[in-house]
Amino acid sequence: MPGRVLTAARVRVPAGAESEFLALAGSLAVRLAESGWRVWVFRRRDAPDQLLEFRERRAGPVGKGDPEAERLDRRMRELARYREDDILWDEVQLPSARET
Repeated sequence: MPGRVLTAARVRVPAGAESEFLALAGSLAVRLAESGWRVWVFRRRDAPDQLLEFRERRAGPVGKGDPEAERLDRRMRELARYREDDILWDEVQLPSARET
């Protein structure tokens, strides 16, 4: 079983909504960290309105939803356009140098 799960999403954020979007993402990152999640956001150099959002957690069942985290996530999706093909990735365990 994989050790971690990663969700990768391409996001387009209108210039007028960027400050609020990034503030929400920061609040969501803090909130999810309490449950062992990590959140990263990267900007495309040649297209500042395009972001990559990554959310990582340990594999296994996800606990009961956090209403505040869900509210933050909903608001982020209202401000920005998320591509519908968010991709869920499972970690691949690589053999150590001693095992090869």
